[in-house]
Amino acid sequence: MEDRLTEVATALYLGGCGDARAVEPLIRMLVDPAYECVAAAAWALGEIGDARAIAPLEEARNRDEFEVYWDSGRTFSDIGVRLISKPGFPPPHL
Repeated sequence: MEDRLTEVATALYLGGCGDARAVEPLIRMLVDPAYECVAAAAWALGEIGDARAIAPLEEARNRDEFEVYWDSGRTFSDIGVRLISKPGFPPPHL
């Protein structure tokens, strides 16, 4: 239980920092058996807003726990909104 709390706290801290270097470790947390860890990682990835998280978040939505489905879907949406609001979107070829 203590390890799970440490993982959740770490994910929340990393999301609050917004550092893109945390994306890969947070993506790895999306397959953790504990839904609390997955939900924290999903939130943190949404705070960072890196497009690398989109496919892993979509995959995490296939889990049975409602909380994981909800958090990963919300984060997936948040990242999409951030990407389309960046200058240069849509790309010129669209």
